[in-house]
Amino acid sequence: MKSGMTLIVIASFVLLPALVLGQSYQGVSHLLVTGGVSMPSGGLSDFWNAGPQGRLTVRFPLTSSISAGLQGGITGLRPDDDNSELIQVPLRAMAYFPLAPEASGTPYLAVGVGATINMFGCKDKEVTCYLDKTETFFAYTAMFGYTIRPEAMANAFFDFGVRYEQQLINDREDYRNLDLEIGIGLCF
Repeated sequence: MKSGMTLIVIASFVLLPALVLGQSYQGVSHLLVTGGVSMPSGGLSDFWNAGPQGRLTVRFPLTSSISAGLQGGITGLRPDDDNSELIQVPLRAMAYFPLAPEASGTPYLAVGVGATINMFGCKDKEVTCYLDKTETFFAYTAMFGYTIRPEAMANAFFDFGVRYEQQLINDREDYRNLDLEIGIGLCF
């Protein structure tokens, strides 16, 4: 299963640029702040429920059809019990590929690689805590998004996206999240 997902990620980095070459894109550098909900799947969903997430992205154009970015964030998944807590801190290098840009809106695909820091703990320090640990794993992400830049807001835009993230773990089932997010960005 892991080798199949790895091939998909590698193919994304090779095929996506080929699909978007030649498309025009009004690339500008920008700062994007997003918020939304993160829904765990796979083994992660056995113990954790959907929770809030937020991200900060700095993005800059490389060519007329590709831009790159750095992204960091925080996710707080809700536990099945009242004593546990899990905070995830994803850090990514991203590549963005606009699809059929229009005057005021641009759909895009994005892929990224990096690491996610998982901080497990217990809220009640009086109880013995077996989860008190921090783990960091290699992770990748794939995203579909849509950016809307209203004409009245020349230097600002809204962004909507759906993101899949997977952390690759050797000795047990990988951690997976599906995120829905909305954000506002400023061009510079």
